[in-house]
Amino acid sequence: MDISRTSFIILLAAFMCPAKASGNNDPFCKPINTFVESIKPGEIHEIKFLTAWGSNFKGYSEPVLSAKRCEYQGYEPASFACKVLMDSASVEFAGKNAMRVVSCLSPETQFASGIQLENVSLYFSHGTDERGSEVVVDLSEDKTLGAMVLKVVANGY
Repeated sequence: MDISRTSFIILLAAFMCPAKASGNNDPFCKPINTFVESIKPGEIHEIKFLTAWGSNFKGYSEPVLSAKRCEYQGYEPASFACKVLMDSASVEFAGKNAMRVVSCLSPETQFASGIQLENVSLYFSHGTDERGSEVVVDLSEDKTLGAMVLKVVANGY
């Protein structure tokens, strides 16, 4: 079975299986929602949360058990979302972070217990028909850096 078919089956199972809602009780939700809701029509902003488990990022000589960093391109509302990711996101289980972000931005979306995400892109609207953002939540491996990258991109409309 190829990776794209595996990803599709995992996503299909995730959207069809009931699970506990994390929703707005999750500390991720307020800063992530604030970031996405701050995007004005015609603007695009993104957050990149990078994690490495078991070692440092490639090219860094300091030995560590894990490494993380968050990039937000100077966009202030994204800095608060980066802060919560840096403070409370999982380094070991990057897919859990992606699920939490999706559940915050799309509370109707729930993931069944035991679901693990790896190398996945999700696209959805957040807001109303008149005002909101097209959101991409992307989780992938950056082999050059030796890290998992969680990217949240919001394109305002």
